[in-house]
Parts: sequence; structure tokens; C-alpha cells
Amino acid sequence: MKKIDIIRVRYNDVKIENSDGPKLRGFFGRKFMRVDYFHNHSKEGILYRYPLVQYKVLEGTPVVVLLSKGCEIASRYNAVDKIIIDENEFISENIEVSIKKENFGVIDNRIKYRFITPWIGLNQKNIIQYSKTSSLEERKYILEKVINGNLLSLSKGMDYRVEERIESNIDISTIDEKKVYFKGKKLIGHTFEFDVNFDIPEFIGIGKACSRGFGSVEKCK
Repeated sequence: MKKIDIIRVRYNDVKIENSDGPKLRGFFGRKFMRVDYFHNHSKEGILYRYPLVQYKVLEGTPVVVLLSKGCEIASRYNAVDKIIIDENEFISENIEVSIKKENFGVIDNRIKYRFITPWIGLNQKNIIQYSKTSSLEERKYILEKVINGNLLSLSKGMDYRVEERIESNIDISTIDEKKVYFKGKKLIGHTFEFDVNFDIPEFIGIGKACSRGFGSVEKCK
């Protein structure tokens, strides 16, 4: 267990589509092209690392989550009161900034979470195994293995060494398979509830394209 810095920036008076997370990321990425934390690209190409700046649209509200070293650029968001999505301009007069240190990592007990945006957990390799079986239990097992791997990747991005085994458990009755679109391709996404022996700060994303808002979690109340 460790403490990590986390900043959440909410544009409370701006309403856009829940699917506009990638466009929100594109807006800030273009605005701050010289800062690679905003877009995870360098002159050489894509930077393959866990994204420390993530863009969400939660119930229509744009939210930016900054983690760990990503918090160093938080002041730039305070100066942005205009968001452009497609050709639409949104002026915000109600920007809410939350700055905290929160628990992160393996714990002795278990916490229950739900995905509030579709999680993209399947890749070209495991989707074959997933598609071959119609057994919900087998699919559950495949998805749990992916979640455990996602949390290891997240831990690496937070400079946190995992020494204990991560054990997730999906509530099979809550699994909802969804079609999602990423870079023009149709993929399989999921929402469901799961518990795990790991403390994940709320709204952090795991899985593919979490910088664009996919795979965001919240604790079940």
C-alpha cells in the first residue's frame, strides 16, 4: 500500500456526449502538444506507458484525472475555461478541482467496484479464447485474469511494486457485454461489478484506451 497524488478536474457546467472522451483527449492533446503527458506521444511515436492523465465523460460532464507525476501539469487546466468538441465551443464558469493523496495498492480486505465506462479488456489473443466458449464461468475466469494483469500494469505506472497476489472476483450476474468503437474499429467492451484485494482510487481507468475514458471504476457504495 502507498499514497499517490491524484487530481480530478470537473467542468461542471459543460455537457457533452458520454462517448466524447477521445475527443476531449484530442482537444487537450492539440492544445498542449509539447507536453507528452497530455497525449502520450513523442517525436519517435507513441509512448507505451500507463497514462498519467486521463479524460472521462461521466454522466455528460468532462472530467480530467491526473495521477502521480501527471499532477505536475495540473496548473495548466486551471487556465482552460473553453473546451472545443467538434465545432462546438463550451465556456466553463464552474471548474471544480480536487487535490488529494489517496491509498493505492494491495490490501488485506476486499473492495467492490463497478465499471462506470466500458472496459476494453480483450486483445487479439484472449478474444479468441473468450469467443470459443459459451460458458459464463469460463468467460468470467478469462476476464478476471485480464483485470489482475491490468492492475499490475497500473501498479508499474505508479512505481508500486506488487509483492502479493492480486485476486479479483467478478459478480457474474452483472456482466454486460457492449460494442465499443476505438479508432474506427468495433471492439467488445464490458461493464460489471467486481471485488478485489486492491485499493483503486475512484475514476481511475484500467485496460485498453483508459486515457480516452474507457475502463473507469468507482467503488460500490
